[in-house]
Amino acid sequence: MARKARTVKRYKAINFDLDTQRLRERFGEDRRPEAYRAIGRYLADRGFVHRQGSGYRSTHRLSDFETALLVSLMYRDLAWLSACVRKLDVTNIGQDYDMDSIAREKLRSQADSPDGQRK
Repeated sequence: MARKARTVKRYKAINFDLDTQRLRERFGEDRRPEAYRAIGRYLADRGFVHRQGSGYRSTHRLSDFETALLVSLMYRDLAWLSACVRKLDVTNIGQDYDMDSIAREKLRSQADSPDGQRK
């Protein structure tokens, strides 16, 4: 089992929720956004892109072991992080679908329909 965690690689999503009260205590009200930027820079430097809110997606495949190591090192390097995280989830990303473009195409095809009816 441990061998599989080291060898199977998948795209990963990392999503987190920070405790805003603890961020205020550590950073002050005006500097709270710096915490989010620090996490964003850390992940970007390691091959992640920001998707939305507190969500990031890997640009390359990672094993579970590599992901656990990355998160552990992030907790070490951003010493304040462990005190401020409410939740940090990692998800294996399967098939990706751009639902926005699919929905927009469907709307266009409906608008182009001669009678304006749904196809």
